[in-house]
Amino acid sequence: MRGDDLNMFRNPNFDKLPAVYERGTFYDFEINVFPTREGKGSCRFTSTGYETSTDVNKDFAFVMADKMMPGEKMKVSFYAYPLQSGKTIQMRAAYTAGAMINLGVANQWNKIEFELDLASMTQGSDFFYVDFKSSLTFYMSEPKFVTVSELTEGQPTTFVSIEQKLTENPTNVKNSKGAIERLIAVGHTYWENVSKFVYGNSYTAYDKDLTLVNGKNQIDCSSFANLLVKGIPYENTRYAGKTTNKPSPLFFQNIDPYKWRYANTMAKYAVEKGYAFKPNADLSNLEAGDVLFFSWNSFNDKGTGDSDPSLRDSNFMKIDHVGVFLHRKNKNAWATLQFDNGITSVYYEASDVYMSQCVIAARFPFANVESLYVEDNILLGGETVKNVTNQIDVADYRLTKTLKKGRYYTFFIDGKVLTPNSYFILQVNGKTVYSDGVREVEDGEVVAFRFPYLLDDVTDTISLKIGALAGTDSNRSATVNWVSLYEGYSRNKKQHIKSVNAVYNKPFPLDSSLVPDLNSSFAINYEYWTEGNKLHFELNLPFNTLRTGNLVLGQLPLLDAPKKTRRLPVNAVGANGEAINAILQVASSGTVSIVNYNSSLQWRFPTVNGAVIKE
Repeated sequence: MRGDDLNMFRNPNFDKLPAVYERGTFYDFEINVFPTREGKGSCRFTSTGYETSTDVNKDFAFVMADKMMPGEKMKVSFYAYPLQSGKTIQMRAAYTAGAMINLGVANQWNKIEFELDLASMTQGSDFFYVDFKSSLTFYMSEPKFVTVSELTEGQPTTFVSIEQKLTENPTNVKNSKGAIERLIAVGHTYWENVSKFVYGNSYTAYDKDLTLVNGKNQIDCSSFANLLVKGIPYENTRYAGKTTNKPSPLFFQNIDPYKWRYANTMAKYAVEKGYAFKPNADLSNLEAGDVLFFSWNSFNDKGTGDSDPSLRDSNFMKIDHVGVFLHRKNKNAWATLQFDNGITSVYYEASDVYMSQCVIAARFPFANVESLYVEDNILLGGETVKNVTNQIDVADYRLTKTLKKGRYYTFFIDGKVLTPNSYFILQVNGKTVYSDGVREVEDGEVVAFRFPYLLDDVTDTISLKIGALAGTDSNRSATVNWVSLYEGYSRNKKQHIKSVNAVYNKPFPLDSSLVPDLNSSFAINYEYWTEGNKLHFELNLPFNTLRTGNLVLGQLPLLDAPKKTRRLPVNAVGANGEAINAILQVASSGTVSIVNYNSSLQWRFPTVNGAVIKE
């Protein structure tokens, strides 16, 4: 067991006043006054009128850089220079009885050292209380407040060793595609509930109370980052009524978010335990799922962070914000998961200026799990070369599966926009689901467009178009060698992989006028699907009404229609229960009809199960 060398006392050199929470009104503090100890800074603490004060509380508290937690031990040391001998003060962590400390002989520096057992603490706190018990003056120098913990092998203990540790890229940690997909899925649950939140630091899932603010729960960057790292979706949080936040065993287990509550303390934990590393200047060593820690150059650059601005300078590495990295979109934009003041979506696109203020990153190891999705290209016809000139539309692509709200997708493209100030966009029903921004693409380079699908539209068609900055002519040009689309967070693909045209049932577009005539007591079913060059039908239509002759059932999309008219046998039932033979006719126009061999016979209950050739 040992005391960590990283001091929890803010401003131990007394270059500024320590951060204190003052409950007794009779205390006074002054820094860098006589006497100093061997040239080290000191702080004068004075209580005047202690005995006659009517204050309910007669103490003040130092605000520590980290939380102290139940079950820990704390080692405290400092030099004291009292003006009277034999003076005793009480020092304690919050929610503990603490200890009575004798400041020693007057008018000299006395070394004070003691250890506190925090087993009696009822909850974590970053307040360390001092009660003078009388009117007195003493000077303090070189305060050191450290928790006692197990020494982690290779743990850095000085800022020199921290810098050395940060320059080492933790290549031994490689989180799987499946882990990243699950991380994004957890984050998405907060997007679905974003209207229930307001930004704030006092009543989050990792604070004692969940007091509502204007009818909403508070969340901040660090509480959200801790929820992500622990793999806790919204429905498993205290926000959703659970008694505790319930972490997933597939995510990082070791960090205690109640202790390492804020961005700067999360960063300190990551450094101490060896998970942190220093980002390259171009951030090229970042990977999806990395936790990013920011120290803003000024509060004008972005928000106010998750800690009190008055404490920022004494935060670990002056860190006051945290987010989770997903990927680089282009030279000026980066995709992240995060909450910040004013952000209304967990999917945040950060600028280069924003990202330049990331001072360290951490890669916490998650379970090595399989992808949530089948690794198949779900886009049809993506191997066809497209060369477009003087137009915005590049191509409409059919998918073997409909896009589903809340799912993450990766669109690979080998191509480039040739018109200046223009870029590719992906749209569904005229609504943009991904905008690339101006990207410089080298010939032969394959780039990935990664995006969450956030529309309510259920569609099996996605459109590739050319967007542009304001004022760009609508006559635009691009060349595309191939494209493909994958469910989930796919890694980079270097070449086109043709869709396997996975069997996938789609609702047959039955004429709406026929739907009310279906008998719900029977197994109603009307579906179709494409598989390679085949067009499958599975129809069971228990009509109540007897029909005579032919009947148009519906209209297929032209992309699914065969090149020429095709036919399948139909089994139906006549007026007296006899078998009726007919055919299902599928025209090249997409019109699907039942054609009766004998136009004078009545029939109902048609069933079809079979396939025709499309080409």
